[in-house]
Amino acid sequence: MSRKRKIKVSAVWYEDRGKYVLRWKDRLGKCRTETTDLERRCRANQTAAGKLAAAKEDELLSAIREIPWEEFLVRYEEEKLIRLKPSSRKPILRALIRAGEWIEPLFLSDITAERVSAYLAHLDGRGLAADTVAAHATHLRAALRWAAKLGLLDAAPTIDPPEKAKSDAMKGRPITEDEYQRMLAETAAVVGEAAGSAWRAFLRFLWWSGLRLGEALALHWDTQGKLSVDTSGATFRLHLPGELQKSRRTQLLPLAPEAVEFLKAIPAEKRLGHVFQLPGCGRAAPVRRIETASRIISRIGERAGIVVEVHPQTGRKKHASAHDLRRSFGERWSHRVMPRDLMVLMRHESIDTTMKFYRSREAADVEVRLWAAYEAESVGNISVTSGSKNAVFP
Repeated sequence: MSRKRKIKVSAVWYEDRGKYVLRWKDRLGKCRTETTDLERRCRANQTAAGKLAAAKEDELLSAIREIPWEEFLVRYEEEKLIRLKPSSRKPILRALIRAGEWIEPLFLSDITAERVSAYLAHLDGRGLAADTVAAHATHLRAALRWAAKLGLLDAAPTIDPPEKAKSDAMKGRPITEDEYQRMLAETAAVVGEAAGSAWRAFLRFLWWSGLRLGEALALHWDTQGKLSVDTSGATFRLHLPGELQKSRRTQLLPLAPEAVEFLKAIPAEKRLGHVFQLPGCGRAAPVRRIETASRIISRIGERAGIVVEVHPQTGRKKHASAHDLRRSFGERWSHRVMPRDLMVLMRHESIDTTMKFYRSREAADVEVRLWAAYEAESVGNISVTSGSKNAVFP
């Protein structure tokens, strides 16, 4: 079976032109025409015009080249994704590669709406979060629309991303001080005694600073074009160079006092290169990949027996991770500062994200006050407590 797309060329006679015209729709659906030299409207010229239409059709079909899926991925990365930051580029590429592994397309045109729908159902069936499935669908749709815009596809298949879950609940939870101490105690059992002190220091910094894992790994003492520690002022601050930000603005942002004290305790002669040099498990090179560090910290959380989330359908357990340390930071500081201050401290783009910490805390605080008021009223009033305990509802 031929994989070439159908293009139908017709020979049409126009009175106002006085000649036969070849007419067809191109791959983008636009109507195209080409005037022939056949002037007379007779049977012989009608036959000749039909032959010209067939020849033109063959010419157009032979010019169509199917784009192999792997070749498209390379083009998309080099021509489109290259404009994004590496941290934004990686999840998009991972999503496209993962889709290709399941759909197994030979050519770009094999990515049809039907196959994408089956793939998204597969992800949903594996118990992935609705937001994760929606992100995969969004990345695929954007890539295919770009392909159609360039004429690599006749049209982008229709892909409807599932709705994201509308909930204030976090994917995980803040861990307690006791759980944090258990993670420190189990660190050496995961990374080895030799690497234990470096990884414990890294966990402490995540706990006190609230930095994202990638930010902490990239943190540097040199401020030239790097995410770094600015030591020029009275206190240490976080230096975000413009070339690493969407806004292209260089910023100096505050660090939490505990994080500043942690950094100041590092001797001046050791403030060179990356702040953290994390030994790899069985490797000489320090850990720099976010995925590797994330996996190691999750193993520490698992060994410490800290479960932060259980999937409601599959029962799959999620153990404490680096981001749960950040959540703990946000939870602690939500009791100390106002929302706008916490937004700056955690570098949230939207106040809505910051307010999740406040809403969860305020709900818990209200619950405590409700029970305190209830119990205070119940003292000396036996009918209140006994009545509520023995009440039978129809």
